Amino acid sequence: MTADSNEMPLYLDPFTDYGFKTLFLEPRNNDLLLGLINAVMEGIDHPKILRATLTNTDHPGFQKEKKRVVQDLECITETGTTIIVEVQLAREVDFVDRMGFYGMRAAIVKTKRGAKRYSLVPVVVVCFMNFIHRKENADVLHVAETTYRNSSTPFMDTPRYILIEVPKFHKAEADLKTSLEEWIWSMANMSRMQQPPGLAKKDTLMGHLFEEAKIGNFTEEDRKRYHKSLEESRKMKYALEYLQEEAQIMKKEALEQGLAEGRAIGLEEGRQEGRHEGQKEGHEQGIHDAKRIMAKEMIQYDISWETITKITGLTRAELEP
Repeated sequence: MTADSNEMPLYLDPFTDYGFKTLFLEPRNNDLLLGLINAVMEGIDHPKILRATLTNTDHPGFQKEKKRVVQDLECITETGTTIIVEVQLAREVDFVDRMGFYGMRAAIVKTKRGAKRYSLVPVVVVCFMNFIHRKENADVLHVAETTYRNSSTPFMDTPRYILIEVPKFHKAEADLKTSLEEWIWSMANMSRMQQPPGLAKKDTLMGHLFEEAKIGNFTEEDRKRYHKSLEESRKMKYALEYLQEEAQIMKKEALEQGLAEGRAIGLEEGRQEGRHEGQKEGHEQGIHDAKRIMAKEMIQYDISWETITKITGLTRAELEP
């Protein structure tokens, strides 16, 4: 079923930018978009979505000097719910903050201005992660929302976050029971397949998915674009993994420096202040420095500026000498 390392895979990798957009952003594939988001939304007991309209994924900043926001996929359902779907190759320093920002920004920006009362539009952010996010448990799917600390009672209904850790999914094709399991299994394995799976023959929607994913169906120009996107994704993954190691080292060093300065004051108040400031400044400086290192690594790997600015949050002007 799967390809050897020296064999050309039959299907694209949906975790590449080009692969994901080919499968879910092309107008002819609206059934795939609906199938994917309905499978995910079933996990939070959401009513079936009948229509999803793609919306702009490139948003300007709140102010001119602020960076723009570029998302993988954004759509709005017939009931007015905004759904943002992201695919993430590797862990980033500010991954959680970025997902949080996407959700809160959409809830605020899409709310009608001039209303007599505050009423945020419903927003759901979905992220398929090709890395382990929460090592403390074996759950594949996580639902995050704002609740009161000592109960599961919601404080507010929007935004909601659905995080799917694909590497934790180990079921075989024969053991798949839900539509979400079929989608996760397909996304996790299709780029390593050498022949169509049984799933593609049994289910019309899955058959369409695998037919659209066939690299052999691409034009020569499309094939070149895909391979360029695949190479960039691999380079970016290596750069992100390197960043994680460097970020942990920098945060530790900055924190230790802050603690040392606080202790040097000699007073209990100074020690407490030093600890607090050291933690805060160490965290912020460590993240900023790590982003700059990551950007430099990505530049060396010849990764596009659009991807670099999206991942790091830094502008080209901030990074160029």
